[in-house]
Amino acid sequence: MSLSSPQVRNDIETVVETHGLAGAAREKLIRIVTGAMPGNRDLPLYGLARHVQRVARTRGGASLFDLLAPVAAGDGGEGLPRLSLAVLDFLATMADYGYFDAIAGGVALLATGEGEKSLSEAVSVFAASLHSYRVAHLPFENRRQAFSTIRSHFEAARPGSGLPEDGDAIAFWSMVASPEGWTTYAATLGALVDFVAAAETRESTATVSLDMLREKGFDPQSGAFDGDDGEEPDLTEAIDSLAAADLKLFKGPELDDLRRLAAALPALRRWRRSGSALLSFGPVQNVLVQLKRQSAGANRLAEAAGCAAAEDYRQKLEAFADIAHVCHDIALLYRRLGETGGQNAPGASIGDAKTEDRIARMLRRQSLASRTPGELRAAIGNVLPALAVVATRLKSCVSSLETWPADGRDAAFAADRKAFADTFGRLYCSAGNT
Repeated sequence: MSLSSPQVRNDIETVVETHGLAGAAREKLIRIVTGAMPGNRDLPLYGLARHVQRVARTRGGASLFDLLAPVAAGDGGEGLPRLSLAVLDFLATMADYGYFDAIAGGVALLATGEGEKSLSEAVSVFAASLHSYRVAHLPFENRRQAFSTIRSHFEAARPGSGLPEDGDAIAFWSMVASPEGWTTYAATLGALVDFVAAAETRESTATVSLDMLREKGFDPQSGAFDGDDGEEPDLTEAIDSLAAADLKLFKGPELDDLRRLAAALPALRRWRRSGSALLSFGPVQNVLVQLKRQSAGANRLAEAAGCAAAEDYRQKLEAFADIAHVCHDIALLYRRLGETGGQNAPGASIGDAKTEDRIARMLRRQSLASRTPGELRAAIGNVLPALAVVATRLKSCVSSLETWPADGRDAAFAADRKAFADTFGRLYCSAGNT
């Protein structure tokens, strides 16, 4: 169960408390709901359907209300095993009773029909409802097919952990990429990031009960741990806010770099090499896609596929460091304007010579130069929250990339450029794909 899915967490918590589940029974309910089951994850639903069919046959019929009414009255269920009753209760009440009618219809099929046909039809109803719920509320449900491919590859490639390591994304994408699927490196890298996150989530739900989470400070109502500041501000929203502002603090290429950083950040947090590759080679693939749409000639495609225009990892680091300087300079300028009562006093030095020079050049931009000092401070104040989000992410990213030894970084880029050039050539320049 993902801790970022409050609907799922609250739905499970309600059923757990209603039925007094604990220990293995509680963990099994969580596994059934989230699909964290080995093999066929619909098997528990077959077990539930058979129990309902047996109870209906014994009683001469049964409705969903008949089965759940004693539970609502606090008397416990009659005829169904405790866990099966809890699963049925969950199906009926999940998403604020959003699937109640469908589940009631499945129970009716079992009560009025006989044999494997009605059993199969009812299980299909249960499974379809639960799948729809998972897709809506569990972040990785739509990745299942991709996860199967990833899992089978890395169980062989990384027999110890079964999980990708830094740099593996490039080799994996180079191996599986084809015009029919897994084409973009960005999509493949995103699937790998989600795969690792899902593996970590499944690991935690397999071993950590809700009681244990409470002991560690987890609040089921808020979905947070003690000391959490809640969900961190969205970088993409901050960038969009800065781009839409009247005060143009960043140039177009700088905003493009920031948007690429936002897309690569989930990967960069795990793998600096795999994430850096997206920053350097993602734009090359975007150009190739556009050239293919324009039916560009073979020479233009081959030139782009060679990745000669790709910025190396050092250049990307320097670009982000430069943007980080801009954030720093703007914050200093805002502070100076406040200290001088809105007067942009040139004699009030706020940094070293390089900083002063950058600020002086920034102040010559039309959107800044056209404002009085008081208007400028007010305008900067309007975008300061978004700027703080960008500055925080940049600081973290730059600090991480700066620890990458230059020799290793440059060697990695050379190897990665060859891998991308070879794969781009196969995808966009081979005879069958032109």
